[in-house]
Amino acid sequence: MNAGFVALWIAVIAFVLMATGWQEQLAPDVKTRKLASLSAVVILMLPAPLWLTLNVHDAQIVIHGAVLVLLLAGAVSVLSQISVSQALYVVSCVLLLSFLWGMIRKIYSMDPVFFMLDPVWDGPLACGLLAGLLVMNTKEQFAIVVWCSVLAEVMNASLQSSGYSGMIGSAWWWDGFIIALAAARVVGLLIKGVKIISARLGLLQ
Repeated sequence: MNAGFVALWIAVIAFVLMATGWQEQLAPDVKTRKLASLSAVVILMLPAPLWLTLNVHDAQIVIHGAVLVLLLAGAVSVLSQISVSQALYVVSCVLLLSFLWGMIRKIYSMDPVFFMLDPVWDGPLACGLLAGLLVMNTKEQFAIVVWCSVLAEVMNASLQSSGYSGMIGSAWWWDGFIIALAAARVVGLLIKGVKIISARLGLLQ
């Protein structure tokens, strides 16, 4: 499948659902106006050649300006509204899942033959599923996923041999980011649904 198609499909599905009244279910703690504004800024920035180059050991990483906006939005939306202890917990989740995703990227770059579903999908899915289990808040899930998607590539680059070049903000990167975010939301919604059903059946006191 061409790079970027998965991200586009999931984004279109999410847009349709939210435009037809599913905002409260998909992202109950996110204001529609702020989400629309962030999406518009990112979409307008994507065609522009706004690349920042980073050197990690002997490897080189370029990161797009739209990704930097997402990183800032994720950090601000979470750290400005939670306690210090919860902030430390979110940061711990980011570090743990970044290590997991980065190691999967590194292992698959050495031998991409053995994988679960797809070499591009496995890392994001693992990160997204665990993010959905570790936190329930939509903003915290978003912050964890976006920071993990960047730090995992930085970690992967640091473990690669000289001459490696990574692109944070490429079509492949967007596929991984959107897959991880969708997985986190699906897990969060499933857990919420189980709790609601259990409460109605009197299983939870």
